[in-house]
Amino acid sequence: MSYSLPGVDDGPVLAGSHRLGLPHACHGDQGRSQASFFVVCMRGRRRPVLVNNFLDGLQQAPGYCACHAHRLQATQATRRRWLAQDLLRVLTQRQRLNPRPRLLPFIVNPFSPLLLCDHHYGTEHEPDPDIEINPLDKDITDTIKPCASICVNAKAFETFVTDVLPRIRTKVILFTSRFHIPQVGRSLLTDAVKAHPAISHWFAQNPVYPGDERYTAYPYGIRADLLEEFGSAFLTHHTSQKAALKTKTIEHLPFTMTHPSRKPFLTDHVRNAPALKPVQFYKRIAQARFLVSPRGDRPDTYRHWEAIGLGTLPIANINRTLYGSLFGDDMVYMEDADKIVSLLDEHARDMLERQYHVPAAHRLSSLFWARQVGEARDACLN
Repeated sequence: MSYSLPGVDDGPVLAGSHRLGLPHACHGDQGRSQASFFVVCMRGRRRPVLVNNFLDGLQQAPGYCACHAHRLQATQATRRRWLAQDLLRVLTQRQRLNPRPRLLPFIVNPFSPLLLCDHHYGTEHEPDPDIEINPLDKDITDTIKPCASICVNAKAFETFVTDVLPRIRTKVILFTSRFHIPQVGRSLLTDAVKAHPAISHWFAQNPVYPGDERYTAYPYGIRADLLEEFGSAFLTHHTSQKAALKTKTIEHLPFTMTHPSRKPFLTDHVRNAPALKPVQFYKRIAQARFLVSPRGDRPDTYRHWEAIGLGTLPIANINRTLYGSLFGDDMVYMEDADKIVSLLDEHARDMLERQYHVPAAHRLSSLFWARQVGEARDACLN
């Protein structure tokens, strides 16, 4: 079965979204606004069904396999339920996340590549004798199917390239991602990987090349432990006319000092501001047309995507050449931090007002990216 993804185009989402283990949600909701994927999926009467669909069956998720022999003898439905529970258990135990991240498969977050890929190499999780998320062993690389997707942890990138990639005998789709630093930096090694004949397509968090037909920037997304709070704020913003009203031109909210480049943004207003709870934080973002969103320990940050999801344009000190293919016109690119801070002055607000438009929230949909991977897979197979 195929269905349309609202706000992207009128074409069907490829069957790859089913192969990739993402839930078939919101069938037949064509022609709605770009935000309707989340709105429909989270509306009270349908949300439990969709969440249970995931928890009861991460359908044929190729990225996850149970390592106990007795599980292989279980029914398919039972195995799928175990697989989903295993994934949630890994994320909650190893990263101390919300123990009920029910929106994990729906909204893009740092762990989304694990859901999208057939294999992974390298991990941020401590070994667990009861859980194995289909790791890619360099001794079984000859069993990789054509155009399979491999999620490589950024910290294991060099080892993957030197020890594993030479053994791969077919074209594959590469993902590079990591929850914690470091990210993959540009080097002669990445240049070689980008040109490697076995890499049909490369999806990368925090890209090091401009986007092209074989290289696609992938969003860092929303904090996994705040998906429930963000989802609630998103739903309120996109379903309530009162909540959707923009009452402020630009907002500058407290942040943590995760990178030296953030120092110019530490104005007296921010330094003296009280800490905000997530509900208050998201409400303040939703009320503004623009949000000061400095880069963190990496250029792509949660705040960029929180703003876009709540109808607010982020203003960030990131490079348009690298990030233009990811954010498009839904980002105000200003690499000079002092110029960004100067926009907080009242005299600059008229200029900002003229630049405002509603950003495209569909890029926060996991199904949107499942489609991109599906298209890359089809191109690889052809």
